Amino acid sequence: MAGARTQSSWHKLILFSLVVVMLWLPPHAVVYAISPSPPIPADLATNPSQLPPSRPADAPKLALPDFSKFTAHKVLKAESLTITISTGSGTETVVMMGIEPPKLLDPASPPADRFLTNLLVGESVYLADHEAGRRQDEKKRRMVYVHRAPDGLLVNAEIIRQGYAREQAEVPYQYQNAMRAYEGLARAAKKGLWIDPPVAKAAKPADPKPAETKPGEPPKDIKLVDPAPPEQDAKPGVPTDMAPISQIDPPATTSDKKTEKSAKTGSTVYASKSGTKYHTASCRHLGKTKDPLTFDEAKKKGLTPCSECKPGV
Repeated sequence: MAGARTQSSWHKLILFSLVVVMLWLPPHAVVYAISPSPPIPADLATNPSQLPPSRPADAPKLALPDFSKFTAHKVLKAESLTITISTGSGTETVVMMGIEPPKLLDPASPPADRFLTNLLVGESVYLADHEAGRRQDEKKRRMVYVHRAPDGLLVNAEIIRQGYAREQAEVPYQYQNAMRAYEGLARAAKKGLWIDPPVAKAAKPADPKPAETKPGEPPKDIKLVDPAPPEQDAKPGVPTDMAPISQIDPPATTSDKKTEKSAKTGSTVYASKSGTKYHTASCRHLGKTKDPLTFDEAKKKGLTPCSECKPGV
């Protein structure tokens, strides 16, 4: 009986202690303490590459070398995706391995140079050669892996991960697969080089500027038309709608009259046997019998023209 009372007292004490702790802790801590952790999806638990691009778990893990035997060099300048370091006896410009060299006037160069300047200038770096030995580019510059000291950050991969450069290599190298994966993540996240270009808006046509004119001159955009010629004054007795003189037929000359007369003399007229006049072929005064004769022959016979049909007139 005494044991049961003792156990009940312990239960009350424990419950009282929990109430005190819950009242003392902030509310969000209490909720966190009593809420179960959300389960991790099976595909993400087995395949971390399925995580969103902004999550650090996307970044492939890099096998870094032991830097205890490396010499740290101070970075003096970063330009055109190269860095200039101090070697103690002078300076040396090196090229980062696996990085595509910038083209002439490449718009990606200024942002990449600013990124490298902010990241490295004034800092110290470790330089590592290609795993197969020292290599050089076409300008005889040393091609290296650049690791920031002292954390060992591989700058070659970091500049691609941030979207400031493209991966390129003439020969395979140790971190090639990882750097290509970084480039894919930057492309998916639309960082740096992979940002969608802005849509250009159609330019509004500018209002035409009026042409400058001097005082007293008409505006240059107004075409002047020659005035119509003044109308000629009409002369008394001459209609104004008459044709020009050049279009009026000239009066007949003496030679024209002779030509007309010869034409008449050669024409054919008709006369009856007992008649005293000559007629045209259709004149009603001709009898049933009519003799054709020329105009000259009718004149010689003393015949006169019919006053009705007027032959030869």
